[in-house]
Amino acid sequence: MEQLSSSSCFISEQLLWRSRISRGGAPLLVSKHPTRRFTIMPRVMCLHSAAASHIPRGLTVEEYHELIETGFLDHARGELIDGFFIQMHPQSPRHSEVVKNLTLLLVKSFSDVAKIGPGTPISLSDGKSEPEPDMTLSKQRIYGHPEPRDIFVVIEVSNSSLDFDSTTKLTKYATSGIPEYWIIDVNKRTVRILRNPQGNRFMYDEVFFKGRITLAAFPKKEMDIGDIFLGLPAS
Repeated sequence: MEQLSSSSCFISEQLLWRSRISRGGAPLLVSKHPTRRFTIMPRVMCLHSAAASHIPRGLTVEEYHELIETGFLDHARGELIDGFFIQMHPQSPRHSEVVKNLTLLLVKSFSDVAKIGPGTPISLSDGKSEPEPDMTLSKQRIYGHPEPRDIFVVIEVSNSSLDFDSTTKLTKYATSGIPEYWIIDVNKRTVRILRNPQGNRFMYDEVFFKGRITLAAFPKKEMDIGDIFLGLPAS
């Protein structure tokens, strides 16, 4: 997943100006009031605000869904992590090429046993996170956003987001019980496979540079790492 820099707003000022409810001319963040109406909060939550003395409460998944339904996030691409909406950069050509290759490989190898979801939101149990990984393989007979118990593997294609995917996302997926997590490093052309979550980490953690790889859930189905990066120009 391609991310914005750490100094950018979770909900950008531009987005808030476009979708705000005006009260005194200031950018406003909308949150849900117990009466089911919207109440006004004059706050713009930014990534750097977590280090400030006053840490914002953040959004719940329910509040996040209400913002989506009202159209507040129609022009923003991102995901909810620990209560904060993190906007994403558009995909770079290299990132996009790897995602396309990966989609073709997964459809060819796993479409008969799993539902393949590019960019599918997944529901985590903390009530404040709904990440949207680049790829998810889940059980076929489910409706709506898959939960950890439905998921075979979560895959992040990492370029500018490598640090975030290797720290915050890794911890979030492990604590949520995601059984298998792949981090595909576009620049180094490697696949890091993590399995067996315990606490906030995975007990199995190995980086593959070449050869064939498999999913723990389907050990007889293989993919060649070279095919993931097929056609990618030299960095």
